[in-house]
Amino acid sequence: MAALRDLQAELSHYSDKADIDPARLQQLEERLNLIHSLKRKYGSTLVEVIAFGDEARRTLQSLEQRDAELGRLNAELQKLDAELWRAGQALSAERSKIIPQLSKAVSKQLADLGFKQSRLNITLTTRTSSPIAHSQSPITNTGIDSIEFQFAPNPASRRARCAPSLPQGSWPV
Repeated sequence: MAALRDLQAELSHYSDKADIDPARLQQLEERLNLIHSLKRKYGSTLVEVIAFGDEARRTLQSLEQRDAELGRLNAELQKLDAELWRAGQALSAERSKIIPQLSKAVSKQLADLGFKQSRLNITLTTRTSSPIAHSQSPITNTGIDSIEFQFAPNPASRRARCAPSLPQGSWPV
């Protein structure tokens, strides 16, 4: 019994020394509840919860930076459109030089085949607007030109458009 009285005295003495702050106790309980709630939602251990938080932070940063990335990609696209437009203009200039020679060579070949009065007319229509000014680029896989071949077998006949069996723009020119 004496040991019990000693223990009671010690506990009484310890409780007098322990300063229990109800506000601090409430804070600690709320923090423990938050930790248990996070563990239920995001992982069974604190390490898993912290890893989930880190991954969520990286994802958020990536999403926040997408506007900057989109701006960079749009600037690069405009630069490539301008390069493509310049290349299309160069190709068009070369075609303009070659078409009279091609027309003359074809007319000579037709004359050699007995079509002395036949004519081949090649019409080159070049788009003049830059793709930067429009939402849809006028540039196709054949450049910025539209080419039409018209054939008149004799002077009395009207020139007829040579209709390709291939889709428009796929004639090698």
